[in-house]
Amino acid sequence: MPIFVAGMAEFRKPLVADEAVMSTNDEAACSKKHAVSLNYWKDPYINLVCRQTVQRKTPEISRGYFARVFAVRSLVEQFIKVCLSNIME
Repeated sequence: MPIFVAGMAEFRKPLVADEAVMSTNDEAACSKKHAVSLNYWKDPYINLVCRQTVQRKTPEISRGYFARVFAVRSLVEQFIKVCLSNIME
């Protein structure tokens, strides 16, 4: 898959390091898809990110992703709550 380099009118082949990073990203997305398939949380867009069939992962992987999703969601909700209360003052 060629990658366009900004400011240049040429394409280049991905470096081996690029492919490793892309592979890690794909594996992480599919791990999240597995956790969603087990109803750890809902993500209506995960199928757009990971088109592969769900492969079984260890429970620790799914629980780790759940912990991150829960933590980030909680922080975002708290942030929004504080911002809205500041607007109302």
